Amino acid sequence: IKIFSDIDGKTISSGPIFSSDHITYNIIKNLYEFAKEPKNVEINYEESVKKFCNGKIDAIIMTVGHPNPLVGLIANSCEIDFVPLENDKIEQLVTTNKAYRKAVLHKGLYPGISAEQNTVVVPAILITNNNMDAKLLDKFIGMFHKNVRHFTHSNYLLHDINTHHFADTNNFVLPKHS
Repeated sequence: IKIFSDIDGKTISSGPIFSSDHITYNIIKNLYEFAKEPKNVEINYEESVKKFCNGKIDAIIMTVGHPNPLVGLIANSCEIDFVPLENDKIEQLVTTNKAYRKAVLHKGLYPGISAEQNTVVVPAILITNNNMDAKLLDKFIGMFHKNVRHFTHSNYLLHDINTHHFADTNNFVLPKHS
């Protein structure tokens, strides 16, 4: 498996059925026309690591923040390769779904990344309910905006956080509730 389309007919795991990995996999797979649909084994992450390292699963599909301890565990438990999404599929995904944006996993981030890897990321969001103290939430958001530059330097994948996105109600991905 050298590129994502090579999972055609393979056995994969996209995590538990209602996980973000499973949801993302279902969105991405719709960009492809597989001759034989990959067999998706919907199991927990620990079991998928065991099966992957034992050769019973050909690929694990994950949507996680990096660096990630589970990805590090997999990368250090068995021989792996990271597989990029094809550029045309990335462009198609980010233009049709505002929940995703293009990113690069840098060479050497984990064992198995021997070159830059094109991928997509899902922005982090903060969701609260009506029980949240409004003053505390305002203080948190104010501190975040005041310190966003320090936050973006904490991890290279956060370098392009745009604080205006948080207030952009036209492009907000999730419905807002009052």
